[in-house]
Amino acid sequence: MKKDELKLLKDIFDQGNRIFRIPDYQRGYSWESEQRSDLLKDIQYLIQGGYNYRHYTGTIVASPNQKYSLELGKPTYDIVDGQQRMTTLVLLLSVICRKLRAPNVQSKYNPLDIFSNYLIEGWGSGSSVRKFYSGSEQDKLFESLIIDGFTEDIEIKAKSDQNLTYAVKEFENWIDKSDFALDDVLKCILEHLGFLYYAPQNDAEIGIMFEVINNRGKALSQLEKIKNYLIYYAEKNGKSDIKRRVNDYWPDILSNLNKINYTTNDDEDRFLRNAYIVFMDTHKSKSYYVYDNLKEIWPPDGSRDEPEVMLRFIQFLKAAAHSYVKFYKGEGVSQKEVKWLKRISLHPANASVTPLILAIFSRFSDEQERTELFELIEKLNFRFYGTGIAGRSDSGQGNLFWVAWMVFNKWQQVDDWGGTVNFEWLKTVLINFVDERANDKSFVQYLTLDKDEAGDYYHWSGLKFFLASYEEYLREEVKESFDISRALTPRNPESPNDFFHKEHIWAVSDFEVINDSKDRDVNKRRLGNFLLLKEIQNIKVSNHSPEIKVEEYWADRKNDPNTLMIRELKQWFNDAWDSEWVENKWSRRTWRFKYNVYQRFLDTREEKMINFALKRWKVEGLNKIASDVKLDSFGSQNEIYSIKYQEKMDMEIS
Repeated sequence: MKKDELKLLKDIFDQGNRIFRIPDYQRGYSWESEQRSDLLKDIQYLIQGGYNYRHYTGTIVASPNQKYSLELGKPTYDIVDGQQRMTTLVLLLSVICRKLRAPNVQSKYNPLDIFSNYLIEGWGSGSSVRKFYSGSEQDKLFESLIIDGFTEDIEIKAKSDQNLTYAVKEFENWIDKSDFALDDVLKCILEHLGFLYYAPQNDAEIGIMFEVINNRGKALSQLEKIKNYLIYYAEKNGKSDIKRRVNDYWPDILSNLNKINYTTNDDEDRFLRNAYIVFMDTHKSKSYYVYDNLKEIWPPDGSRDEPEVMLRFIQFLKAAAHSYVKFYKGEGVSQKEVKWLKRISLHPANASVTPLILAIFSRFSDEQERTELFELIEKLNFRFYGTGIAGRSDSGQGNLFWVAWMVFNKWQQVDDWGGTVNFEWLKTVLINFVDERANDKSFVQYLTLDKDEAGDYYHWSGLKFFLASYEEYLREEVKESFDISRALTPRNPESPNDFFHKEHIWAVSDFEVINDSKDRDVNKRRLGNFLLLKEIQNIKVSNHSPEIKVEEYWADRKNDPNTLMIRELKQWFNDAWDSEWVENKWSRRTWRFKYNVYQRFLDTREEKMINFALKRWKVEGLNKIASDVKLDSFGSQNEIYSIKYQEKMDMEIS
């Protein structure tokens, strides 16, 4: 590459006579420490190497903007490509300028000249002219950073805001710790970083570049892509209302997503998919390609002119982001709603019901109706998706997505079967869903193991949530509170004893009674063999036999609060050990005797847990509602449960 093919920053800015702006359809500032570190390493190598060449730093593509050229009084260009690198260098120059203005700093460079050519001309004169604009979403923050640097009162609304502030702090630290003179750093940036610079004049050419650039480089989220596309569409087709609404609403969307730590591309894509399903299309496969779908629905040539629909879609994205905050943080909703929303958020999976939650927030204004629906959704979601009843052949997602779409798009209208889409309609649809797919018999079936079943509840993704819910139930019985989320919090190295383990009562490694190392006994895998306890207790007793564990749990109950579920084990174990059934059946205390004691103990415990589950996730309105479940793993049947139903009041062996 010839030396004169590479332009320096002073050439690109034309000695301060050009102004650059990042158009609103471009993504926010996305460079992180890794990318900034690479740039600083390039500068370092150039200084150490003696500045004997122009270093290729990247490509800058800029499009003339006649409107802003007239408005700002200087040739103004929209940066089509290279905005991340340009933003980074302008921030770095602003940090260096502040360092040069410090007392007793000598330099051959005039910081005022650098500030005027690349940042702001005429600062303090009352008629200053910016040389670089960062896009409407974050330009106010950007201007504050290049003038004042980082201050503690800066409000972070989105990940791009955080990236900007981190960049300034990193550059300040790098300069303070560097052995290089400021003049050396400036000389490298201004005289040895070279760019390929291209300024297309043709709209069609710019459009092609927009598409190419939008789909390469650092991956954009679907949400970023559609924001870019909507503004591009608005500018190309003269739809100023669309552009204005995107610019007005997008900061609010990103701010709300940031509140719930939805800051990655995957997070934003999940949010967009759910919003798309509710507003536009219930097909799950299409929701993964929202950007491509919207370009087909609203082609860039404006041949399908639907500004009202586009405006409503943008409006809904804003509302949906706010609904996410209600869902995950409980902001702006009643405590009754928070109770059920929090539980849904703690489920091992909630993707299938999230669109429905968004639709309910959009259409239901009555707090009591929302509360009743959220309670029903929590029970449906745990029974069907939390237990694993939902399978690949019948995930039920398509049905629930359709319900969400109907609630949002056909609200108070008559459906194809003559029913009006309202509260009673939705409640009936959800109850029928449970009745058909996760009724009480199915629920019990998936919470128990048949004698010849190969499953293992240790690997059940919902085990911790189930056990935490059971602990909450036990605490309620003695009028104590328990925050389920505590039991689901990841292990904190600084306070490991607050971490809750899921632990076997009958240890996997206990072969004293039966050697089942190759094909582990079903009793060690069943739901009743698991409990929650804190790490310190788990370490003490993890490999002991069940009777020793139970005694140690009981002995430690006063010294270590732990969970209530470990305190109810002693009586059940004693009952199993001293029961008349065992005494009559086993006159000698052989290994088989112990095995049967353990098995009977687990039957008793699991029976209580199953009946708790039927009470906790009870759904009124099912055709058959279980009133009681009995477990007997010693019977002749392969299935170990029998169910008594409310209607018939008779024992039904399933």
